[in-house]
Amino acid sequence: MAKAAGFTLGELAAALRATLEGDPSRVVTGVAPLDTAGPDQISFLIDRRYAATARRSRAGAFLVPVDAPGLAAPMLRAEAPQQALIELLSLFHPPIAAQPGVHPMAVVMPGARVDPSASIGPLTVIDTDAVVGARVRVGALVYVGAGVDVGEDSVVHPRAVLYPGVRLGQRVVVQAGAVIGADGFGYVFDGTAHRKIPQVGGVRIEDDVEIGANTTIDRATLGETVVRRGTKIDNLVQVGHNAEIGEHSILVAQVGVSGSSRLGRGVVLAG
Repeated sequence: MAKAAGFTLGELAAALRATLEGDPSRVVTGVAPLDTAGPDQISFLIDRRYAATARRSRAGAFLVPVDAPGLAAPMLRAEAPQQALIELLSLFHPPIAAQPGVHPMAVVMPGARVDPSASIGPLTVIDTDAVVGARVRVGALVYVGAGVDVGEDSVVHPRAVLYPGVRLGQRVVVQAGAVIGADGFGYVFDGTAHRKIPQVGGVRIEDDVEIGANTTIDRATLGETVVRRGTKIDNLVQVGHNAEIGEHSILVAQVGVSGSSRLGRGVVLAG
């Protein structure tokens, strides 16, 4: 956990499994970019394109790769600097613990099951027969539809909508404003009007998926729309009905995946 007085470089070296070149008793109180960091902050040089900026930086210490050139301030040399940066930021900015329980202004409908360790925010609706698992965090103004299953340790941010029958795995993150399970787009013209094809399938989101703000994932016409485990979806992405996104894929902002498309494992789609 972060401390008000910050961390010594010795503590950071141990936590990040890095080799320190410099005074282990020196204290840094935060993390900042190269161009704005001051003497009481640590910065990072991950990309060699910014080496000149690092040499001009006033940072009190640097997180760098093991083969980085010397800099004026102490350096923490890490074998995997990007992974070390994640740990560094987590030390200084630990997640805020949520209070378990259902807010008095939330609505939990009959038949819904909310684990006692889950946290349900104000003005959220947990509809009939929905299941909210252990240590789940649901923000304010969320709709969790009838029969939805939210897996353990998942986080659903404010104003997200989970339509009836959606299934979320464990450790899924749904960012604000995302809509999962709205009707797929399917119509047939009968000569006078476009007739809607009933969209009666579901959506399954597997473990460790993150879904960005204002992203939409449509329910299947029949069967399921599936996002497989470990996939990360940026803001403002549209996934059509009956699509399948393979494991550990990356979908960048403003990507559109047409209905019934199939993406393999580790696919990257840039916006």
